[in-house]
Amino acid sequence: MQWYARQVANYPCSIILLVLVAAAGCVIVCITLNDLPDFKDPLVGFEPRGTILSERSTAWHNLLKSTSWNGPLTFYPGSIVTDITNDTLEVTQWHRGDKGNDTEKGDETVGPWLELETEERSYGSLHDEAEDDEGRIVFERPMHGLRPDKILIVERKNFFCNNPIREYAHVVIQSTSGSNLFTVKGLKAICDIDENKLRKSEYFPDLCEQTNWGTCCRSWSISNYVALLRNLSSCHDIKQTDVDAVTQLLVSCAPYYHGMKLSHDCAMDPALCRGVPRPCIEYDAVYNILHYLTDIHFLDPNSPLVPNLTYTTVFLPTAQSSAALEYYKDLDSMQLYNEEVEISGMEMGLKYKLFVDCLLHDTVYVAMAGVLIFLFLWMYSSSFFVTFMTICGVVFSVGTAYFMYTVIYQITFFPFINLLTIVIIIGIGADDACIYCKIWACAKAEKNNGTLIKLVRDTLHHACLSMFITSVTTAVAFFGSIISNITAVRCFSIFAGTAVLANFIFTVSWLPASVIMAEKWCSSTCLCIPPVGLYLPQLQHFQWCSTFCNALWKLHYSFTEYSRVFFEKILPCIIVRSRYFWLALFTAIAASGAVAVFYYPRLQLPDSKEFQIFNSQHPFERYDLYLKKFFWFEKAKEQDLYRKLPIRIVWGVLPKDSGNYLDPYDRGSTEFDPDFNIALPESQEWLYNFCIQLRNQSFYQPTHGPLMFNCFIETFKEWMERRCVDGISDMDRTPCCESSKFPFSEKVFNHCIKEAVAILHRTPGYFVVPSAEGVRFSKTTGKAQVIVVRYDSTYSYSMSYSEMYEFKTAVDGWVSEMMSHAPKGLRNGWFISDLEFFDLQDSLSKGSLVAIGVAVAVSFGALLFTTLNLLISIYAILTISCIIVVTVGSLVLLGWKLNVLESTTVSIAIGLAVDLTLHYGVAYRLSAQEDRESSVIFALSHVGSPVAMAAFTTFMAGALIFPSIVLAYLQIGTFLVILMSVSWLYSTFFFMSLLSWVGPENGQLQLNYPSFDCCETPPVPVEKNAYALSESTLSSSSASYPNQIPTSESHELEPLTALKDSRHIEVPKFKKKYGHRSIRPRSGSLSSATTTKPRDSTMVPSKISRTPRKISLPTVNVTFHGEESLGATSSSTIVCAEEDKEPVIKPLSKEDIPEAWIRKEISV
Repeated sequence: MQWYARQVANYPCSIILLVLVAAAGCVIVCITLNDLPDFKDPLVGFEPRGTILSERSTAWHNLLKSTSWNGPLTFYPGSIVTDITNDTLEVTQWHRGDKGNDTEKGDETVGPWLELETEERSYGSLHDEAEDDEGRIVFERPMHGLRPDKILIVERKNFFCNNPIREYAHVVIQSTSGSNLFTVKGLKAICDIDENKLRKSEYFPDLCEQTNWGTCCRSWSISNYVALLRNLSSCHDIKQTDVDAVTQLLVSCAPYYHGMKLSHDCAMDPALCRGVPRPCIEYDAVYNILHYLTDIHFLDPNSPLVPNLTYTTVFLPTAQSSAALEYYKDLDSMQLYNEEVEISGMEMGLKYKLFVDCLLHDTVYVAMAGVLIFLFLWMYSSSFFVTFMTICGVVFSVGTAYFMYTVIYQITFFPFINLLTIVIIIGIGADDACIYCKIWACAKAEKNNGTLIKLVRDTLHHACLSMFITSVTTAVAFFGSIISNITAVRCFSIFAGTAVLANFIFTVSWLPASVIMAEKWCSSTCLCIPPVGLYLPQLQHFQWCSTFCNALWKLHYSFTEYSRVFFEKILPCIIVRSRYFWLALFTAIAASGAVAVFYYPRLQLPDSKEFQIFNSQHPFERYDLYLKKFFWFEKAKEQDLYRKLPIRIVWGVLPKDSGNYLDPYDRGSTEFDPDFNIALPESQEWLYNFCIQLRNQSFYQPTHGPLMFNCFIETFKEWMERRCVDGISDMDRTPCCESSKFPFSEKVFNHCIKEAVAILHRTPGYFVVPSAEGVRFSKTTGKAQVIVVRYDSTYSYSMSYSEMYEFKTAVDGWVSEMMSHAPKGLRNGWFISDLEFFDLQDSLSKGSLVAIGVAVAVSFGALLFTTLNLLISIYAILTISCIIVVTVGSLVLLGWKLNVLESTTVSIAIGLAVDLTLHYGVAYRLSAQEDRESSVIFALSHVGSPVAMAAFTTFMAGALIFPSIVLAYLQIGTFLVILMSVSWLYSTFFFMSLLSWVGPENGQLQLNYPSFDCCETPPVPVEKNAYALSESTLSSSSASYPNQIPTSESHELEPLTALKDSRHIEVPKFKKKYGHRSIRPRSGSLSSATTTKPRDSTMVPSKISRTPRKISLPTVNVTFHGEESLGATSSSTIVCAEEDKEPVIKPLSKEDIPEAWIRKEISV
């Protein structure tokens, strides 16, 4: 420490230059070698990795990928693949509605087979057994097979371009007063907002689907459908009779819709909707109105058929696409409401595209938070240079952390939540700067503070210890979240922890050198008068400037004086005298927080797959989180009540994720099981019994239809029981016939399974069953490599954690039990289902609690290691735990749920909750006082004001982020406001009250590191230096600005810079008794350095001895630019004198006031 303090004191410029070059080099290297982060898909990385279920899920998706056309596996072994592909595979097209509909065609190739799946499933077809329950394939229906009289041909068939589908952009409209929308006034208001708002944008014509005449198609709205059904040319012509007629039609036809007899293509082929009256299928109007345009409570069959319309949608003839971004921005600038209705939600397919723009836009609020902290720190330190260098250090910390993250750690994935680290580091950097500046000021105010090197060493000794403890514990708390299974949370913990450590390195190198430079050089060019901070001495000649600055100084002095009295007198008195009250109060609050977190309403897990990225009032989020559940077309997609969870058992592939857990794009490759062998007779027999026992379990759901591949061994066994001689072709089928008995020999199985699979795949029924289960063969060896058994369960898919947990536990437990008795060739089988969301819930619930426990435990160890006091460590951890519980409890009461962002916030809470408490703990530990109360007063006096300033600046930084649209910024702002409030209250009132009651005293429970004689070093000799310090020396601000009000030497807002100039300072002789403390001579002042008595009015200073090198002046007259002005002494400045010259004393005549002239020369 002595060597480093000497380097900082003597070579501050070199240190700043060295650090600058290193930081700039790190930033340049990482930008040159790596691309800037891309946040186009904000959901990437928000999934668990490394859990049992996630490894199984990754292995399952790798298996599906391995079965693609270029993968190592195939469904068709050997040469059979070519035959099947060329002879039996036909490209089948599907569509919705009539031929005139401009529907989308989609296909997905799995291996050489084409698997078709409809994008749109009507509410009626979901539950109609005559329809395809899976919605997997719809064959094209030939038009020539329909009778012309079965097709409704009306002259208004071109009123709409086609039928609405989910892929069109749509908005949700509601009444401004909550009244019924299905009225004349409501329908006309919907028509007005469609034509005069949604379609008036200059970008709309370029995006809309157009008619044959080149005009934009009509929007699908309930107003336009009423106009269509009533043969009106415009929806503005709607009358009450039209509303009544359409109401009667909907009331009479609604039972057919809810009875699943209406579908989206009844108008094209009435034969599909037998028994439905013709008016109910005309234009598919009734179906489209009830399915797409009205909410689920409109004509609800479970309630009286009263047409009360609360929400309605308007489908625009524009596709959901990123090309509509400018169109949305144009709409966002409009007032999307009128006297009757308003647009409350939107779905335009722009959510993730807009996120990137909003993420960049909302950095303005982060910048505003940084500017606010800059201003507060500037006022606190009274030095623009120190403040500017502090902010530069924060920027360098983030840049260095990014260098370590990308170049050293080689992590390529950078989630957007890593940007939250910037806000955190700004707060931590300001906190450390406040602490360092305060300790620097206090060190200069100490008696016998010695040389500049000693001053730097003492400041570093105290400040570095405090900042080291807080930085290490904060970083460890962040690093503790690396045990989380969520990729994004892991990456955030690594980046944030690295940034905190980098900030500590810059704080102990960059900041001390900056303070030394401010002391040595900045005062010669600028004057730091708070709160302005930059005041050129030449400006004092202007009356208006002098008056203005004088007023600012008085205001600043009044504030700082009240602040000093509060933190040094009032606050310690309040805490010490009322300590039992504070302990009882904050203990009760912590208990209430624990109840809110763990009992009621408790920290809830997410119950929706929709990932929120904007604030709740954003129209995209309102639609996803609240409005979409009110429409049948969304419920048909998201909440299929008849969807049963599948039970899949996989053999031949190990459930391993060989990819990089910190890279969501790296999923590894398929790892095959070397012990797998289904061809062995014992494996065949065990698998056959396994399928029988599985169907006897309570969680098994009987399935109708062909089950050729659900458990292929049963189908294969039945197929092998065929006759050995074909009765038609007389072909001998041996050994793949009844001559071979089950279980078959390994040779017979490997030979016959290929033929059996080829024949089964030629069966037409294969096209209507899922293709994931069955046997997969190796393309290189031709042997059965993987088998999959699949059945349906009795459990329906649910967002409920408890229900999914019950399903997973029941099935996985039974499967694991069966695998323990399986033969070696099938012992490594595993169960997989649609459990991705459940795995996320489970990882969040367990990972967050474990992260909190690990962080608290490691923080306790770090605190004990550094303070070596058991009681302080225990009390600090207790306080930190209370802070976390109360903060999380407050967030629970605000409605937060434990999602990925909230989990990240919890890890931030762990990291930031330790700071303020540990600053107080370290100050208490370093107190030279023997009793508890004196140590508490010492801690509050020394670090109370910087701790409060750090909490307040972070609080205000969080408050400034409230206007943000991006949820991550909004949540971090809310969190910082709550955390800083709770943290300051608990660390100040609870922790200090605890220490004043049962804190350690007289070295109680104080540990010490063992010392060895071989490690002892001789004492460091005292170094003579040209810089001498005094307890009360000349302040640059005092000497430079006229009529300054002096400050206390323990002032928390004392200037850090010193005016460096050769000046004559006049010392008046004291003729009267000192009536004010500001002019009372202090210990170690000139009175102690002379041989005269301080109260002798005729005193003339005699020759001053050369021995005392520290001279303190109570009050001074300053000669500056030829003008004399009253100055004041302060403890915030270094007085420098030549080592081998005496101060010059010039006695004056009796007519004048006795004065002493001291010549001050500074040579750097």
